[in-house]
Amino acid sequence: MARLIIPSDIPGQITLLTAVKTKNTADGVGSVIAAFLTQQAIDLTVDLTNANSALAHDASAVLQDGQAKDYNELRDLKQNVVAAHMRGEYQFLKNFYKPNYSELENWGANITSGGRITIPTDTVALQTMLALLKAKHTGFPVGTSPLLPFITQQGIDLTVDTTNMTNAVLNNGLANTAENNAENERELRDNLMTPVTTHLHKIGGQLLKTFPNNPQKLIEWGYQVDQSKRAPKLRTTTLKLSESITTSGIVIGSTVTNLGPGDVHVYKGKTTTGTPTILASGQKLGVVKGSSIMTFVNPSTTASVKFTVLIVN
Repeated sequence: MARLIIPSDIPGQITLLTAVKTKNTADGVGSVIAAFLTQQAIDLTVDLTNANSALAHDASAVLQDGQAKDYNELRDLKQNVVAAHMRGEYQFLKNFYKPNYSELENWGANITSGGRITIPTDTVALQTMLALLKAKHTGFPVGTSPLLPFITQQGIDLTVDTTNMTNAVLNNGLANTAENNAENERELRDNLMTPVTTHLHKIGGQLLKTFPNNPQKLIEWGYQVDQSKRAPKLRTTTLKLSESITTSGIVIGSTVTNLGPGDVHVYKGKTTTGTPTILASGQKLGVVKGSSIMTFVNPSTTASVKFTVLIVN
């Protein structure tokens, strides 16, 4: 039984939609889908306009995701140092006040009855905790704060840490804004693209019914037709740190989807020579003719990545 392979990536669907529109226009009144398009209220020109707009929103979402990642990295660059300082400071104070751990609450600590101190991972909460610690420290007469020996020995400047946390909060806010913008762009993309995808499936299905004995006829309309005895399977692959894998039997016209969390480098063929296509988290890559074999690489040394690919073997 013939199966249609409809690209799930926007560029692939635009290519298919353009081919359908070109064929339909060339055939004119004799087009085998003319009446079907009218009956289903499908306007190929509108669909193509919407698809291109969706592509622009998708690119904007990728850009915003990249900006969010950059802002988060800038936030962590400052915040992680401050958090490390605070862990040491509170451990020092904990030993100083032992066994009266509740005294650390006056320094802004979140502490259990057993003396366990929790350092917030939330940026604003960490800034608040630092402000309380600094206020308590500076509230002692000059040179008498119990914390002074530790921060002097460690070379910690609480004023510098306060400035660093101000920058961390700023970058955290910018990251949140970028993430929200990316989500809005994806929503706009999907609202535009979902009807287009539905129309491509409907048109392909109608063409299959029009040419039941000759499904290869659909190639004239830009559709990829799979007539293999075994149905393609969606394979999910996880690559650990710096791992790579070569996958064959990838269905032409299908899509590789990066499930994240980091980038996946994609090479055409069995080697990693040349410049890879960098597939960011959440992005999709259309599989074009001549790309049934690909090599995938996880460039990260800190996190695993996961992707899906449609194969026939």
